[in-house]
Amino acid sequence: MSKVWFFRAFFKSRWPLWLVCVALLSLSGTAGAQSDKAAAEALFREAMRLSKVSDFKSACPKFEESLRLEPSLGAQYYLADCYERVGRTASAWANFSEVADKERLAGDTTKERAARDRANNLEPKLSHLSVEVEDRTLPGLTVRRGDEAIGSGQWGLSVPVDPGSYVLQASAPGHKDWSKTVEVPNGAAVTERVPALEVAPVVAAAPSLPPPAPPPPAAPPEPTPVPAPSHIQQTVGVVVLATGVVALGVSGVLALLAKSANTDSKRAGECTADNVCLSQKGLDDRNRAVSLADATTVVSLVGAATAITGGVLWLTAPHSHGEAGAGRSTQFGVGMNSLLVRGSF
Repeated sequence: MSKVWFFRAFFKSRWPLWLVCVALLSLSGTAGAQSDKAAAEALFREAMRLSKVSDFKSACPKFEESLRLEPSLGAQYYLADCYERVGRTASAWANFSEVADKERLAGDTTKERAARDRANNLEPKLSHLSVEVEDRTLPGLTVRRGDEAIGSGQWGLSVPVDPGSYVLQASAPGHKDWSKTVEVPNGAAVTERVPALEVAPVVAAAPSLPPPAPPPPAAPPEPTPVPAPSHIQQTVGVVVLATGVVALGVSGVLALLAKSANTDSKRAGECTADNVCLSQKGLDDRNRAVSLADATTVVSLVGAATAITGGVLWLTAPHSHGEAGAGRSTQFGVGMNSLLVRGSF
């Protein structure tokens, strides 16, 4: 029972979760460290291979990256040796001196002596650059050597530097910037003076100008010419009206033919008033009369509608003497076989 209780209490608590998280973080950190260590080892081996073939310009950056990923005295010693090979005497001297100090603390006198001898041999060959500042009390004064700031503690101090070209810069608020390129030969001591910075001219504010005069009033727009009235609508109205009148005339002719056929069907008693026909001829006449009557109705309705449309188009068309349709009144009337149009203008 005691064992069962122990396991239940263990898994009910939050300790297992914390233990798992710590284990995962440890594994992740270990994996990252192992990856950096492997990369550092690969870089170190490649740098050593390049050094053996005297390709020191390519070897130095790989020693630097290997040392960054995994600091070691061996990598730093060979980096210092690489710096010396490419002429960076100050960088080589500084790294040999640092390796010697660390080996002394580690108790390895043999390696300490080897690194110290290399540093001592380089010291007479070092190049030095001293930067003198004339106006040391200028507020906000900043002096730089390339990308590196030169603090006030270094002003006037002869500092070992690698041989080469350096851009000295000085700046301060409210003053003009100053810069100069300095050449430092191998084994030489160069002193450069930063002069007092000139005061930057104060840019006077532009005088306020009087407000611009209001623009002159715009000229009234020229009246838009009224285009000449179009007679297209009038023409269309007349054509449509004439078509409707013709259709009404046709409907009148059809009505006369229907009436004649109906009369023929009643002649000689062939058909009665109740539309009962006693002979084939009477039946044919009666059917012809009915068809003509239907055609008359259709044609008259179409003609009336066409005539009304044409009349409306003609009456509402714009005229040259004023607004369209002004002062007009129109009346329309439709009969079985007639059309009445009456208007006042």
